[in-house]
Amino acid sequence: AAGSGGTSTGCTPGAQQTVGTCQKCGTSRRTCKATGTWGDPVCEDQKECNPGEKSTTGCADPCAEKTCGSSCTFGTCGKASTSKCLWNNGSEWQCCGAKKWQYCSKTTCDWHACDACPSNSSCYTSCT
Repeated sequence: AAGSGGTSTGCTPGAQQTVGTCQKCGTSRRTCKATGTWGDPVCEDQKECNPGEKSTTGCADPCAEKTCGSSCTFGTCGKASTSKCLWNNGSEWQCCGAKKWQYCSKTTCDWHACDACPSNSSCYTSCT
């Protein structure tokens, strides 16, 4: 008879093979089944996020977010890409004219309308 008459097993049962990377900086691995054929790849060793992903979880400021970096971990909270300002517990303000200021809105994350500085405020001397 010609040939072996059988098929190659392809792998040793229980063996693992790395086949690439997968989401969240994970490693895609497949395991050899008892039948000697490779199983479907499984994503293992994932980290917390996909690069570029944004989250507000853990950010105390409603106008803040954190971004997932290339190492698949979130950085620190900073001003959200959709925010004009950080609320900063109601203490975030800027000068908007001579003796005028505006505060960051907690709900819109945008500056309130420009208003006159009270004469006893720090903005009265800061905003010239």
